[in-house]
Amino acid sequence: MLRVLFDTWEYCVAEADSVEQCINLGRNCRPALIVVESFLPFTDSLEVLRRLRHNEELKNIPAIMLSGFSQDKYRHAAIRSGAAAFLAKPVDFDLLREYLVCLAGERKLQTKGEIPQTMNEQLFGIYELDNFGTVLYSRRRSDETEPPTVGSTMVGHNFFEKIGQNEDVEELRRHFKSFLSSQRPVESFIFEGKFNDTSIKARVLMTRGHETVNDSASSIVIMDIKQT
Repeated sequence: MLRVLFDTWEYCVAEADSVEQCINLGRNCRPALIVVESFLPFTDSLEVLRRLRHNEELKNIPAIMLSGFSQDKYRHAAIRSGAAAFLAKPVDFDLLREYLVCLAGERKLQTKGEIPQTMNEQLFGIYELDNFGTVLYSRRRSDETEPPTVGSTMVGHNFFEKIGQNEDVEELRRHFKSFLSSQRPVESFIFEGKFNDTSIKARVLMTRGHETVNDSASSIVIMDIKQT
């Protein structure tokens, strides 16, 4: 029922069926808020709230408890465990929506037309890089089943700094530097990494090209990163 309601309101929703799944989804999705509906045993619902409250990454995300138990002792238990609000069933949907908007605060609730760019969408694409890794041009693949769309959010930025700071990015940077220092006209390899807890596997093709500005030519690397 709630899923139908959220779909009607056009909110983006990720669902979990267990305590662990809820925590993992929270870490991966970073939602504006979390709704804990006590289809689970009530003690499991409280455990979700406690785990959220003690998780450094999730403790500041407000949680609403929806429960078929309307007695004050359940309300108090939920609030003590970390719920920002408690609503007893049957839920007043107007009140629920008011809670959603108020508790989300500065974390704007995302509608289906406002789904943020994922790391996959940022990484997969065709990039022209100068010898320092600065993006001169990019075409980003927002959907691997569709033709690439022109995206300018990377242009002018260092490619490797823009996509993040971790060991996997450094591995990709090492491939880039190795290609620059070699005489190879083309290089292809499989790249596997992890970004924001999302595993990435891609085929990377690097070729050489030239960029002419004011009658002056400089070498560039054309890097095509495609999901495998």
